[in-house]
Amino acid sequence: MKKVLIAFIALFSILWALDAFMHPIAGGDLLWQWRNYLLYYTGVVSFALMGLVMLLATRPVWAERWVGGMDQVYQLHKWAGIWAVLFAVSHWLIKLSKPLIVALIGNANRATKTPLLSFFSDYKSLAKSLGEWAIYAAIIMLVLTLWRSFPYKFWRHLHRIMPVLFLMVGFHALVLMPLSYWTQPIGFGLVTMLGLGLYGAWQALTQRIGMKHRYLAQVVQCELGQDQVLFLRAQVDARWPNHQPGQFAFICFDRQEGAHPFTIASAPHADGHIDFRIKALGDYTQKMAAKMRPHMFFEIEGPYGQFALDRINLQREQIWIAGGIGITPFIAWLEALIMQPQAVTAQLHYCIDRAEDSAACHYLQQLAAQLPTIHLSIHESAKGQRLTPELLMSTMSTTQNYELWFCGPTGLLHALEATLKQNFDREQLTIHSEAFQMR
Repeated sequence: MKKVLIAFIALFSILWALDAFMHPIAGGDLLWQWRNYLLYYTGVVSFALMGLVMLLATRPVWAERWVGGMDQVYQLHKWAGIWAVLFAVSHWLIKLSKPLIVALIGNANRATKTPLLSFFSDYKSLAKSLGEWAIYAAIIMLVLTLWRSFPYKFWRHLHRIMPVLFLMVGFHALVLMPLSYWTQPIGFGLVTMLGLGLYGAWQALTQRIGMKHRYLAQVVQCELGQDQVLFLRAQVDARWPNHQPGQFAFICFDRQEGAHPFTIASAPHADGHIDFRIKALGDYTQKMAAKMRPHMFFEIEGPYGQFALDRINLQREQIWIAGGIGITPFIAWLEALIMQPQAVTAQLHYCIDRAEDSAACHYLQQLAAQLPTIHLSIHESAKGQRLTPELLMSTMSTTQNYELWFCGPTGLLHALEATLKQNFDREQLTIHSEAFQMR
């Protein structure tokens, strides 16, 4: 994900630099010249990133293989948005630097104004105002996005204004784009991002995002366990494509609440049913546990994700680690291995508070008992049986090559990563995990 974002920013930086080299700013003191250069550079990168943000908001399935799954598409969407706002704020601050530069070197020797397309000359004032208002709104959205305590349901409704903000910024960019850009690669790049962003905005405003992957499902069984995990079995529309074990889907049972992602906790079954195991943590999942009833219909969108059994590298020693509700993709994996046996050997570590309270843990043990090459270890924190980096290292050899698949708390992942990367180089150890923190 980081490489894609860096490459994207680098691409538009190069395109901007190419035009700046071919059409240098004429005359004026160096400080005025650099103000103009940086003003356009920050504007170019910010707008290109905004177009990317709007495109990624459509949940493009084709992008999954580029960045490693829909969860990473959302991470790219999030960080592209953050950097878009940071570049936009820089653009705005540079614009406000005029009085400071005048105080330093005066206003007499300013750089020559960059010519614009005459067709848009009557709209300059409006374009500047719309751009400024959009920046204020984008800053507020960024603060609320990063403020983890701000309720998701309110943030989600506020987030709906983003397509409108993009239309405002798009008008600003189109009207104020330098004349030279219209015949240069930078102009083609910006117009392309404008088109892609407009497509994303249209998809969002008309609520068409994910429409091609939406299906109707009916509740067959729903039970809330002692550990506050909701077991949900649903019968899905016959058009539902067979998912890969470990993928996830968006569930929507209330239009006001919107759709939320949950891992599919079962392998594909011939009768068309799929299972979910959902931890009742936040408001949405608690409402779901309270409202879900047999025969109730809801909407499902997917399948998405690359945390899939068919992606494991059988040439490497397999280590699978789950924490809490993160066991769901591995349950799907084990079901698939029972239904269609493969030559897979793996250590499966499951970290849980109390195994006796977990229906998922009991079911996991039943599955593992049918797969002699899957070595299950359960670590109950209530009994002081925590999976530590040292404990994991004691089961590994520094002369072997490993592939680690992880689904659980990020704190545990970071602790394990820190130790493992000290003992294994990149060629020896590959780590896969999903980032479900999509805000």
